[in-house]
Amino acid sequence: MDPKKHPLVLIEWTDARGGYSEWHYESDGCLDDGLCIVYTVGFLMRKRKDCYTVVMNITDRKDKDIECCDIMHIPRSSVRSIQTLSFRKSKS
Repeated sequence: MDPKKHPLVLIEWTDARGGYSEWHYESDGCLDDGLCIVYTVGFLMRKRKDCYTVVMNITDRKDKDIECCDIMHIPRSSVRSIQTLSFRKSKS
């Protein structure tokens, strides 16, 4: 895995808020919550026109085929900021 090709990033983005499946009165405040801010940390695998693709787990295989899981596609229109993080690879 090449950290230059797939950098570790922190993405701050806006998402929908839900969780109100039963009936509520407006006076309960359920309409005041608004959107939520989400923080995602992972390896940036793709920068597409419509989204960023981040994976949380990636293998350190030496061949060309990267194995990864916990894949998230974050809409570009929801992204507030992206920071590249640094990390030290352990010597084993």
